[in-house]
Amino acid sequence: GLTKLQQSNLTKARVLLMGAAPLPATAQDAVQLDHLLWLQIGLVDVHFKPSGLRNLRVLRLDYCSQVKELPISFGHMGALQYLYMGKCSQLEGLLQSFCHLIALQSLQMDTLKRLSALPAEFGQLTALQSLGLRDCEQLTTLP
Repeated sequence: GLTKLQQSNLTKARVLLMGAAPLPATAQDAVQLDHLLWLQIGLVDVHFKPSGLRNLRVLRLDYCSQVKELPISFGHMGALQYLYMGKCSQLEGLLQSFCHLIALQSLQMDTLKRLSALPAEFGQLTALQSLGLRDCEQLTTLP
C-alpha cells in the first residue's frame, strides 16, 4: 500500500509497473516521480491524476474499469510519446486537453466499448504517426 510506497525511494525511478496493485489517490503527492519515463497501470480503481508526470514518455492503462473520463491535467504530459488504453470499459470520451499531448506519436485504444467521440481538436496531434482503434464499437466517426 501507500506505506510501502512512501518507504521506497522512487524519486529517481524511470519505470514503474503496477499490475493489480491499487494506486492510492494520494500516491502522487507522497512520491515525487519527476524522472519517470514509463508507467504501466493495471486494474486501477481510482481517478488517475497525471499532473506530476511531465517527463513521462510511455503510459499504458489496462483494465481501468472505473475511469469514466481522463482528467484535464492529462494534457500536461507534454513529453508523452506512446499511449495505450485497453479495456477501460467506462471511458466515454476524451477531453479537449487530450489534444495538448504535442509529442504523442502512437495512440493505441483497445476495447473502449463506451468511447463515442474523439475531440474535434484531434488534428492538433501533429506528431501522431500511429493510431490504433480496436473494438471501440461506439466510435463511428473520426474528426
